[in-house]
Amino acid sequence: CLGVFGLVVKCCVVDCTPSYNNNKGKVSQFSVPKDLDLQQSWQRAIPRKNFVVNDKTYVCSKHFIEEEIVRFGSPEE
Repeated sequence: CLGVFGLVVKCCVVDCTPSYNNNKGKVSQFSVPKDLDLQQSWQRAIPRKNFVVNDKTYVCSKHFIEEEIVRFGSPEE
């Protein structure tokens, strides 16, 4: 998956394999929110010991329900 500036980013969730080869649909990557309260929510939700979310933390769309995702720049249905 490509992140900002075309760099490859990976989902930080343990044992997640969101590569295009393993999935039938497109998998999006989301960077950690800038809002500190949301960052803390992500920190609690990511099941990794001794892990701290930072500006290089990404989580793929497989770990969200569609209703939680706000997409910008896509046509509304």
